[in-house]
Amino acid sequence: MVRRTCMRAAGVARAVAWAACCGLLAAMPWQAAQAAPIVFQKVSDNGAGEAAGRFSAALNQGGSGNQAVLQLFTTADPGARITGLYVQDTTGAVARDSLSGGPLVRLSETRLHEVVLESPGASKIAVIKALTDALGISLGEAKDLVDRAPTVIRTASTPDGDAQLKQALESVGARVTLTSRQDPSVPAGANVGVTMPGAAPTGYDVVLASAGTNKIAVIKAVRDLTGLGLTQAKQLVDDAPSVLLANASPAEAAALRQALRESGATVELKPVGATAGNGPVALPPGSAGIVPDFGLRFAYEDPGAAPTLQLALDLDTMFSDLLAAWQRGQFRLGLEVTDALGAADLYLAANDVPPAEVPEPPTLALLALASLGLLRRAGAGRARAAAAGTAGA
Repeated sequence: MVRRTCMRAAGVARAVAWAACCGLLAAMPWQAAQAAPIVFQKVSDNGAGEAAGRFSAALNQGGSGNQAVLQLFTTADPGARITGLYVQDTTGAVARDSLSGGPLVRLSETRLHEVVLESPGASKIAVIKALTDALGISLGEAKDLVDRAPTVIRTASTPDGDAQLKQALESVGARVTLTSRQDPSVPAGANVGVTMPGAAPTGYDVVLASAGTNKIAVIKAVRDLTGLGLTQAKQLVDDAPSVLLANASPAEAAALRQALRESGATVELKPVGATAGNGPVALPPGSAGIVPDFGLRFAYEDPGAAPTLQLALDLDTMFSDLLAAWQRGQFRLGLEVTDALGAADLYLAANDVPPAEVPEPPTLALLALASLGLLRRAGAGRARAAAAGTAGA
């Protein structure tokens, strides 16, 4: 009896451990696979110059499965910089705006992360040694930083390692703070410095194309939505097609269209101030190898800046599908690179290797799960054998 109770308790413990491991595996943040760098190679010859590995990129999954983050890198002192991005997207992976038809691509704000040594505290020598070890600098350079406190001791585009550096310095008595600020060399805000092909509309004319079968309901809706009098609203409906609201913002236009459709009307939105960007995208002279579906152009306030450009892409598919399209040659990237004299050339990304992988569960977690599975199976076998022995007795 005691043996059976112990075996039952052991079985319950194994089941609890199994469930806990499964829960942790499902809930824990999986470590994303390291993205392979995307290297661009020059394919036109207009004099912009060339250097191996000068321009590269990284493509990673964003905050969800239907988002992607594209980073464009330029090496230091390149002599030229990225002035345009071309995207060949034959599968329609990048989502489009429902009004303008333009791709949902945003230039993300890029921040600089800084570690600030506020004060070395009472033990300057220990802080100097800690700086030497952590930053790989000479004793003289470390002493200069300590003497200049408060001062920035490290600046980077990501905060990786900042917390560890802060902890190492604080452990020897220093006072350290972590800060971040907008990178002044990058255009600030979404889509500042970026032009979509054809240029995005400045607004939309909301056009009542037809009132449909329930004219009275449409007249009431027009009156309520526009604030017009009954006579004016009726006149607009009778005169259809007619402009109900001129140069409305995208949000206003979409809301007005939806409300009128619910009344049975047919409504059209006509772009104002620009085209929807359906025409061909202009490439540098002599370009070949890519037929872009859309392109973006970059402008810089700092004439000498060559920063990392980070773009967020909303997808109409999953990130894994985007990678599959990349390998099939259905999603291609090209760069326009311009030098100080204005010569522009096309650089294309190679598509022979996927630029990233879908995150996978940690190996240790899988091994632990497999081990628990074997233990469960062995325990179940012993339980059956014991039950059979008891029955035989």
